Order: sequence, then C-alpha cells, then structure tokens
Amino acid sequence: MNTATTLQGSLGDIAIDDVLRLLDARSRSGLLVVNPPNPLRLVIADGAIVMGGSSSTMALGRYLLAGGIVSAEQLEELFGLVRGRTGERQNRALDDLQVLDTLVENVPHDDMAAAVRRQAVATVFEMMLLGEADLVFTEADPHPLAARFRAPIGEILQEATSQAARWDDLQRRVGGDGARLRRVRRLAVQQTPVILDAVDWAALSEIDEHSTVGQIAHRLGLGRFDAAEVLGGLVERGLAEPAG
Repeated sequence: MNTATTLQGSLGDIAIDDVLRLLDARSRSGLLVVNPPNPLRLVIADGAIVMGGSSSTMALGRYLLAGGIVSAEQLEELFGLVRGRTGERQNRALDDLQVLDTLVENVPHDDMAAAVRRQAVATVFEMMLLGEADLVFTEADPHPLAARFRAPIGEILQEATSQAARWDDLQRRVGGDGARLRRVRRLAVQQTPVILDAVDWAALSEIDEHSTVGQIAHRLGLGRFDAAEVLGGLVERGLAEPAG
C-alpha cells in the first residue's frame, strides 16, 4: 500500500469541518488521525468515511453487544474476550478496523452498517469538541472495507453538527461525563408501561451509583453524545435519577 503524509496541522488553526470538506472535495483516500490523549481516527476512501474510532478499542464490539446484535459468547469466540464488571478485557490490542474486519462476516450487514455509521458520527462529534489537537492525514489506497462501508462526508458532518448544537443542553440533563446516576426504586403509576430497547436496558443495568456517565458510555461502546442521550432519556422517563 502506498502511503504519504499530505496534510498536518492543528485544530486550533483549522476546523475539523474544513479538513473533512477538503478531503471530500479532493476525493482523498487514507487515514485522518487527531491526537488528543486518546487518538481519534477516520478512515477515508475517495472522499467518503469508511469508519471512525480510536486507535485501540473494542467500542464497536461493545456496542453490538449492548444492542443484542452479538452475544458475549460470540465476542469471546472471535476475540478471546472476558467480560467483567468494567467491560471487556482483551488478550491482544485491536483497533476498530481489525474488529470490523473480524465481525463483518458474522453480523448482518444492515446492523453492522448502522453501527459503523453511528461510530463515524460519534468520532467526528468528538473531534468537533476539541479546541486544540494535532491532526495528520496520511494518504493511502482505499481500504478494502470501503467496498462495504462508506458514508458521504457531508452527511456525517451534518449529523455531528446537529449533535454539537444539542450537546450543552444534553450535558445539563445528565450532569456531565463525571456525573453518577442511580436507578429509581419504584415507578409512579403514570409512568407505566415502560418500553425499553436493548441499548436502554443495557444502560439501565450499568447504572449503580458508583459508575460515572463516562464509564457507562465506555462499557456500552457508545460515543459521549449517544450515551448522554440514552441516559438522559432514562432520567426523563423517571427510570434513573442523579445519585447525589
């Protein structure tokens, strides 16, 4: 694979929106890395986003598990993972591309595509929140997974921008990444019946008064916005409340 660094700079000098629009306009292929303490990565193919994530994570696997799309047994068989109270422990370092490449033949395409798109939006959203961070785009041949997964940069930017516009309000509802929640002991009569999807239920099961919103987000493989939205929804429906 031919690679070459073709763009580098700082988010303090150029907004991530402008970087992505430039890559879109020029139909570039390669890897964009933004370097806060935990680097964020976007795989680009011909000006479209293949996937986003961090350099070493099982976020995609955790999200599919929380959504009931894969089982803990499947993840154990595929990756040798042991699921504990603090999430999945892995025997070897895996990045999201390796996880996706392993899961792609074992998960229905529509479910996988929706999860990959969600993760791409979450990654761009996280990049938007950074005031200062170095970025590097290394041009390379399109990744083979681009044949199955790609989303127009404009669409991902639009979704991430919408999340950014709602972020401050959502943070106030859950109290921020460091906030702790607890499950309510009883539901009021007017709150029943309560309908939860798989991710709602997974989030509710993680609330224990000790875990922070950020820790729950990590365990569920959710981006910060998605986690705050899910947990905020549980608070609004009277299923959870601030722990202190």
